[in-house]
Formats: sequence, structure tokens, C-alpha cells
Amino acid sequence: MFELEHTRIVDLPSASRIAYFEAGTEHRDAPPLLLVHGSLCDFRYWEPQMAALSAKRHVIAVSLPYFYPVTAPQGAAFGIQSHVDALLSLIHARNWGQVTLVGHSRGGCVAFHAASQDPSLFDRLVLADPGGKPAKPGEDPRPVAAIGADGRPQGAYAPEDPRMRAAAQVEAGDIDGGLEMFVDAVSRPGYWLRSAESFRTMARDNASTLPRQVRDTLPLYSRESASYVTIPTLIVNGDKSPPGFLATSETLTDWLPYAQRTVLRGASHGMNLTHASDFNREILSFIGA
Repeated sequence: MFELEHTRIVDLPSASRIAYFEAGTEHRDAPPLLLVHGSLCDFRYWEPQMAALSAKRHVIAVSLPYFYPVTAPQGAAFGIQSHVDALLSLIHARNWGQVTLVGHSRGGCVAFHAASQDPSLFDRLVLADPGGKPAKPGEDPRPVAAIGADGRPQGAYAPEDPRMRAAAQVEAGDIDGGLEMFVDAVSRPGYWLRSAESFRTMARDNASTLPRQVRDTLPLYSRESASYVTIPTLIVNGDKSPPGFLATSETLTDWLPYAQRTVLRGASHGMNLTHASDFNREILSFIGA
């Protein structure tokens, strides 16, 4: 479905580039669905959603800067805020008006912060296993990166964390070994080997983003930032999703003013791939299609 000749690439004011693929027809009274991928993924991640959702709505799947098939110039920023800025810039540039924003995992973190920073652009929000953590009482939600002796950010996780070790393996050239360690850590053991070859190919295409990502300290969710998201919000989890995603989702369900939550039975972190019919049905029900 995702033929490169049908991909649109937009140059952004930040000197980054962002690609997107769209399907379906525009509806005068229905906002388009804008889908945001997570770690190691790109717009191809949403292939199980495109046919079902585009039958009812105009659907746009983006590849954030640095992710296949786009690149960013040397020295361009990589991080949650730069991706939020890119997403907001794209919506303004394409004059889509309000959109329904759907984000998975790290893309859920991007989607949340986009909606909290410019809520006028969105009519609804869907967060599927949103990445990141809520701030504790009195904790500053702004990211603070520790800088190592080499002048580089030391990373968002402890050195022994499997995500850091996975990034080190990728940098050392053991691409599949590092990807297996990372994917299994954020989903569940054995997920990489059970994944479809199309997913593994996509992850390999985006492996170079992993070392950058683990050095990106995520902003924490806060009750204050959640209070700005005054639009209907659906939070989707799998009942087998890792505990961290479930804990974050429970807190956001409590903090967001108009949130509801659904849990897909038998699903884990890659719920939109393994339980696509259930996932699509929840999305369509939420947007009233």
C-alpha cells in the first residue's frame, strides 16, 4: 500500500522534512485522522488501519523527521519537542483544520504534548499505550538531560537498562540483536522473533534513530498539561501491555478532563498489529463513524 511514489514530503521551517501517506476522501463535516507512529516505526506501522479507517474518514499517516523515508540535516534536533513542532507545523502547512490525532507509544507522547500545546488544532485524541511517565507531586515535568564527559546527553535510562544496551548494540553494528532486545523490552519477551518480517524490515530501516532516542529525556506528563487537553480522549491498552504503559494510562485517564479508556483483551503493546480489527473498531466507535 505504501508506495513511495504516493508519499508526500514537506520541508518544514526547522529545516527538517516530514513525510506522510494519505488515503480516503475528505469529508466536509468530519476531521481527518492523523496517525503518529512510535519507536523504530514510520507511516507503514499503520497499514492494518488504513483500509478500515479510510473507508470512513480521510486518514493521514506521518513519518516523523529522521524516520523512513525522510532524513534530517546534520545537527537537526531529534526529540519529543522537535517532533511535536514538526507535527504542528505540518498541520498548519497543509491547512487541514482540526484533526483527530492518534498516537502509539512514543507517538502517543508526541500526540499528547501536541494537543496540550495547541489544543485548537484537534477535535479528538487517541493515545494507544502512550510512552513516558507522569510527574510525581512536586516534580518538575520539564526534561533535564545529564551530560557526560564527552559532552553528549547520557540518556533517558540507566546504563544497565535494556533499552540503553540495545542502542549500544545498534551503534556497534549488531542491528538485529539490538532491535530484538529493545522490542522485547518495550513489548514482551519473544515479540521480535514472532513479529512479521514487514515489521522487522521497518525497524531495521529506522534502527539509526534508536541511539538518538535513548538520549532524549522525555518530558513528564503533568496534571497541569493534561488540563489543557479539553477534547474527548480515548486511551487504548492491551491487557497484556507492559506495566509501565498501563500505569501511565491509568494516571492520564484520571488527569485528562474528558478521557475514557478501553482495554483490548489478549493484546500487548503492538495492539494495532496483532488485534487490528478490535483496535479499528474502537477508533471508529470513538469518532462516531
